[in-house]
Amino acid sequence: MKFSEILAPNALRIEAYDHEHFRISGQIFRHAVLLLPDSAVQPWAPGAEDAPTAGDLNLLLQARPQVILIGTGATQRMPPPSLMASGAEQGVGIEWMRTGAACRTYNLLASEGRRVAAGLLLERA
Repeated sequence: MKFSEILAPNALRIEAYDHEHFRISGQIFRHAVLLLPDSAVQPWAPGAEDAPTAGDLNLLLQARPQVILIGTGATQRMPPPSLMASGAEQGVGIEWMRTGAACRTYNLLASEGRRVAAGLLLERA
């Protein structure tokens, strides 16, 4: 799937994704990734069974974003309430969605110049 251009000049751009890779700002990543404001793309190795843990969210929260997007792969998986509370305690919205939706939402928010962070799992079924 391909996406449209990002307007904010310094924002990362998710150009394409599938079950094997992400193409972000011209680079291919064949693993889960973290997209943080003011940072290069980083590999992401979430906790057991590709389920993000509190430690995984702390990496995202430390970037002080306005919103965090978690792309859970091909299917949407909801987090335990304790993980949702960790964002609310710091005034940061955390949205859990399928990876495709998270990629589209990331591009939209980044194009508006918003401080958005994302943890994206590949869409393996």
